[in-house]
Amino acid sequence: MLYYFYKKRKVKDYPGIKSRLTRAFGYKSDGHFYHDWNYLLNGEFLTKKDGYIKITRKGNKEFALLTTIQIAEIVSIAFGVVFLLFWFMSFLGLSLSPQVLPAYGIFMLAMSILYHKILKDFAPELPEADGL
Repeated sequence: MLYYFYKKRKVKDYPGIKSRLTRAFGYKSDGHFYHDWNYLLNGEFLTKKDGYIKITRKGNKEFALLTTIQIAEIVSIAFGVVFLLFWFMSFLGLSLSPQVLPAYGIFMLAMSILYHKILKDFAPELPEADGL
């Protein structure tokens, strides 16, 4: 449930939101939902403020691994594209090593694909809940 708020950042707090969350996340009883709900609120992972339910800094820290992988993926893509661009530029007459640059560029792009796969496998699926 915390991941849902991590992705949304804030959700409007209105009457019936807890019932919708209970159904959306497949809780079998209200008691189980409220146990988790109270844990997230009392543990300061979520806060209710200004008519919204928001994830806190502490809640965001729970997903530091995801953020790190996302940043690594973006950096790998950028380096891969830059090195492939340098390789292409070497064909235009620049004195760059034509053997090293494409290999390194392909390696960086492969690393970004690996990061993306890890991120996709690690991140939980969000429920399909209309109106949340």
